[in-house]
Amino acid sequence: MNASMGIATDISQSRWNASGWFGGAIGSCAWMAIIACFLIGFGQTGLAIVPIVCFAVTMTAAVMIWRRRAHICVASGMLTLIGVLAFTIPITWFATSLFANDAVRASMNWPSSPMATLMVLFAAPAVGLWMLFVESRRTA
Repeated sequence: MNASMGIATDISQSRWNASGWFGGAIGSCAWMAIIACFLIGFGQTGLAIVPIVCFAVTMTAAVMIWRRRAHICVASGMLTLIGVLAFTIPITWFATSLFANDAVRASMNWPSSPMATLMVLFAAPAVGLWMLFVESRRTA
């Protein structure tokens, strides 16, 4: 059995790939742009600034990391982007949960469960910790 079929992938030996990098970056924050569109459509333009800024911050970080790819490994770049997402995701989530009107949230089928909020808070940090665990096992 070759090493590529192992359960723990070796993230640090991954190669930079434009479609993978930007696909992941856009995929992780596209929902922020969609929320902004809903907010604008329902007349909450001021509140729409929050998800737009969070989307822009995330994508700017992705572009900046991509431009530095010759100087950093993929794992470090991914951890940095996950760190940015650990802030932008909860900011967008809580701004929408707290300040969007009921019509907007209903049109988006916005979850009201505290479990959804916990997932939002801990998803990016959990992925980051998992990556650190995989990397530490690789280097040990």
